[in-house]
Amino acid sequence: MTTGNHKRHVLLSRSLEHASSFLTLHESGDFYVEGVPLITFDYVEPVNSVSTEEQIKEHDWLVITSHNGIYYFFKWLKQMNISSQVLKALRIVTVGEKTRQTLASYGFEVDFIPDIYDADSLAHELIHHYKAQYPLLIKGTKSRAVIDEALIHFNIPFRSLVVYKTVTNWTEQERIKYLMETTVFDAFVFTSPSTIDAFLDMVGPLQEKWTSTPCFAIGKTTANYAEQIGFERVKLPNTYTLEGLAETIQYFFKE
Repeated sequence: MTTGNHKRHVLLSRSLEHASSFLTLHESGDFYVEGVPLITFDYVEPVNSVSTEEQIKEHDWLVITSHNGIYYFFKWLKQMNISSQVLKALRIVTVGEKTRQTLASYGFEVDFIPDIYDADSLAHELIHHYKAQYPLLIKGTKSRAVIDEALIHFNIPFRSLVVYKTVTNWTEQERIKYLMETTVFDAFVFTSPSTIDAFLDMVGPLQEKWTSTPCFAIGKTTANYAEQIGFERVKLPNTYTLEGLAETIQYFFKE
């Protein structure tokens, strides 16, 4: 994996503090991981018709696809003086195991997690296996519309509640520009299309010298976007998690 004292330099689009698997990778002795939180999140006041416990109870499913969705949704419930116990009237789905664990910390269990941790698989199972009738989707301002479009396609009514926004973390611009100018990275790791946008916002257009560097993406949507903007060697983990990404990087450089 390494030659002499050479370590593989990896740029990760979030802080190591919030990526334990990459911290382990960093401490392994074979990799040097630069964790740079390229995006941040903030609460946004929802603007739609969902505002009471009775309106929430109209739904049969609650769909939450991210940690941020959970955190800001419960913040919204508190702000609206709506008891979280209203959620016991709904069935709940999250996109993956980590999100399930986050929800469990609030005292709620999920009814299912899709076999593949992405929105496409969630939408398919929610519609075709669980026969959702009127789901409530918890979203961010830049959330994909995959589930929405699938529900529309099958004429299934739903509501969306946008509770957070994704913003470029400009406080990291000086650092990321310095790193890109002084470090030859062996791998880039992006955890969402928004992190790719933030990267380009801060360092400018994708340079030719970076395009052939292996780019590891957490899921198909991020991978497709990475290819779209010019990365030539985009890799996907078998499991769409940070742990899966870290393992994929290890295996890749062992070959």
